[in-house]
Amino acid sequence: MKRKICMIYTGGTIGMVPSSDGYQPKRGYFADELRKIRDLYSEEMPQWDLIEYDPLLDSSNITYEQWNMIAGTIKENYEKYDGFVVLHGTDTMAYSASALSFMLEGLKKPVIFTGSQIPLYELRSDGRDNLITSMMIAANSDIHEVCLYFGNQLLRGNRAVKTSADGLIAFSSPNYPVLAKAGILIEYFPGRFLSEQKEPFRITEMKPASIGV
Repeated sequence: MKRKICMIYTGGTIGMVPSSDGYQPKRGYFADELRKIRDLYSEEMPQWDLIEYDPLLDSSNITYEQWNMIAGTIKENYEKYDGFVVLHGTDTMAYSASALSFMLEGLKKPVIFTGSQIPLYELRSDGRDNLITSMMIAANSDIHEVCLYFGNQLLRGNRAVKTSADGLIAFSSPNYPVLAKAGILIEYFPGRFLSEQKEPFRITEMKPASIGV
């Protein structure tokens, strides 16, 4: 039986369109672009459903409220799917992946953050490969943690940092080796994966805190 993946489109460059003010999100556009990617409907791909946020989130303005929203979406759909792919803007993707890694306790399924440096509508977009490979990784039942996939590398969510604003390999993991590399085949390194947690799945929401400077 095919595994089933929930794709959560929160916003970000991958689904943006050009405007007089630069790239802008457009409601419903991302779903239309997905229908044009025939490989998403290949026999080798898992089944998937799309959840698109309205309004779409601006990743440069992400706060704990948006982290709670994403965690809540995963919690609401946790029993329906075998894995999750979160499409997110690159500006704060590493921060969100790190936050969700602590908020999603007892996680027993893959949660893969990804996005792109170039929108899907562009000829040279990196979004197509990032999306397709993330979907395949999210169908791997050996992964029980929040990860970030970008530029052919799967990184632990709370070990990823953005290191390039204009390169297609935009993220790195200075303090922990990569969990997988995607070449002709996807090469996994299972010894680096987190073990499946025994406690039941639950989320711990972020709360506002007063900070003195």
